Amino acid sequence: MNFDDLMKMDVQRLYDMEKNLLDGLMFLSEKAQNPQLKQAFDMHRQETMGQCQRLEQIAQMQGFEPDGEKSNATRGLIKDTQDTVGDMEPSPMRDAALIGCAQKAEHMEIAAYGTARELAMQMGLNDASSLFQQTLDEEKNADMTLTQLAESGINRQAVEANRAYVR
Repeated sequence: MNFDDLMKMDVQRLYDMEKNLLDGLMFLSEKAQNPQLKQAFDMHRQETMGQCQRLEQIAQMQGFEPDGEKSNATRGLIKDTQDTVGDMEPSPMRDAALIGCAQKAEHMEIAAYGTARELAMQMGLNDASSLFQQTLDEEKNADMTLTQLAESGINRQAVEANRAYVR
């Protein structure tokens, strides 16, 4: 394996990850009770479509198809999310769980895009590096938005509802 092979594998796994996350984000949006959280998931789903297009562009620039390698990690995160919130009633508790599950995916994406950007930079693929950076910035913003929503009241409401339930 050489760096070109590694870049191809990374791009294909990122592409599969983003394609899977399109469905995952729809699931999150459907399960969210808080309107701001629902809107955040919907907005990030739109961004994810653009991220797929960037990956297609990088693959085309490098002369390969974006389909190929699979992201088993993403499939696992989506299954964990479905298992965690699938039977929960609409509530602040479910919204808090949705945020936690979504942030796990965001953190994985931040790591993956940071790695891909650095690899592209080292290979002298400045256009690809720039495209990876755009997506990395979007992933960091999505994570920040989720943190702000959690801290602005969703987590507090979940804890208060839990205290009332326990009593």
